[in-house]
Amino acid sequence: MKAATILSFFITLYVATAVNSGSIPESVKNGYFDGRSGNVILKPNSLQSGADAFAILIDEGQSTISKTSTSSIESTHIADIISRSIGILPPNPSYTPDFVTNDLFKRSRANILFNIDSIGQDMLPQLTNINKLRKSNVNLKVNDNSYPSSPISLSTTIATGKYPSQHGVINTNWKSKSGEKVSAFSDSKSNSKRSNIADILIQTFDGHSFTLSASDNILHSNAHCANPSLKSSHPNSYCVYYKEGTGYVSTPDSALSLSTSSLLSLLSKTRLFSSSPADVSYSSQDNTVTVTYPIDHKDHTVVFHLNNQEDLSFFIELMYAERMSNLMSNSFSSLINDDYPDSFTFTLASPTKILEKYGRSSPQFLCSVFLVDVAVGKIVSSLSSLYPSRSVVEIILLGSHSSSRVTIDTRALSDQLNRLLPKQTDITSYYPNLYIDSDNNDLNNICRVLSIELEQSAVDVYCPSYSDSSLLSTNELLTVHTQATASASNTTTVRIANYQITLWTSVGLVLTTLAIIYSLAFMSFKKDTLLYSTFNPNWEERKRK
Repeated sequence: MKAATILSFFITLYVATAVNSGSIPESVKNGYFDGRSGNVILKPNSLQSGADAFAILIDEGQSTISKTSTSSIESTHIADIISRSIGILPPNPSYTPDFVTNDLFKRSRANILFNIDSIGQDMLPQLTNINKLRKSNVNLKVNDNSYPSSPISLSTTIATGKYPSQHGVINTNWKSKSGEKVSAFSDSKSNSKRSNIADILIQTFDGHSFTLSASDNILHSNAHCANPSLKSSHPNSYCVYYKEGTGYVSTPDSALSLSTSSLLSLLSKTRLFSSSPADVSYSSQDNTVTVTYPIDHKDHTVVFHLNNQEDLSFFIELMYAERMSNLMSNSFSSLINDDYPDSFTFTLASPTKILEKYGRSSPQFLCSVFLVDVAVGKIVSSLSSLYPSRSVVEIILLGSHSSSRVTIDTRALSDQLNRLLPKQTDITSYYPNLYIDSDNNDLNNICRVLSIELEQSAVDVYCPSYSDSSLLSTNELLTVHTQATASASNTTTVRIANYQITLWTSVGLVLTTLAIIYSLAFMSFKKDTLLYSTFNPNWEERKRK
């Protein structure tokens, strides 16, 4: 009886493991990058894959984006829309949306991508101004079919058109195979393994295009910046991020840099909230911002203390976003007014800091959402005014903070993992990725045990095993993409004019040649008096008679 019980246990153990190891969900495959994702992935079985992200597409020129019945889009296809709108080779050429024109002569001159972190589709009812933009433009639910998903990995997916399994930026941090902590975009080895829009744009147009990515968060900024290996030969590509104690820093150094003090001075005279029902006042003496705004027909007052780094980051990020169009028009007017397409990305990341400090239901976070909703329309309008009737805008809500989507008791899960794997260090530091030190045989046994033990906690255990032999280095990938984009249309007004001249001159010459051939083929044969008299030897005799 005892032997039968033991045998039954091992059969159950084997079956449970076989099911999990043999049926890894597509989302886990899309989110797994060998060498960065660890060797065990935990996923609460009640967790919905992907963030509740949302996209609004605005065509300022009314010629590139058209109305559509499509209600959703994959996160990997946003880069395709951007690429097609500005006339470069899309990362996924097979994707051909019916709402983006393929007419080369109607492409936009600039693409403006505005991302907002920690705000998702579930908050749309609170976003009055964004909802107005949504109703008058194309709006799509963004499906991010990858797990684990983080704002940084999603931002990189939007920039590259590839899932984390290809671009490799799985999270803010991960653990290398040698056991070291690695931060995303900290060096060439931790950069994205796939070209983003900025990389393709500056290679297609040989560095003449102006690209800019800015954010309070350096990782969000880097996700949309040109690869560092390209910047030295393409100086018109800028990366801007917030550096604590300094302000916004531009790489390479440029007029786009602004100090914290100069941004704070804008708070007392900003017009960003002038047409809203909110009353925003800045006190330099107390270093506070007091906001009074209506909720359900009642006024609520929230005080932000700028001595807190989180509060400071939020307001100076809004001030920088408001100021950015003036900085560009004053210092880069020649690049803006040339015939090469440009790309701008601004990722509003500071609401995440407010949420993490005060909580999702706090007055501070709810007020920050209200102010973001008020400011977005004006910021986007000021940026698109640099390219009147020649730009396409995407406003992307990157989704709610991960804390709002947690469906299990992570503390209890952590205790359980430490009990099951007492010899493993940092076992929960990179949750839901586990980095277990063991050989393949031990790992298989560990996966089986975890599958059984964590079943009661409603957690699925997956142990992917992929080879990274097919992965190329970043530089190799960029070279490959350069070759692929060599046939892309490097189109300017001058080249279009030359093309038209050549085309219609050729057509005219062909028609002229056909007319000559036709005249010769169908000419009438009659005696010409002059020619006949000259070449007829008997003409003179006939004349004398």
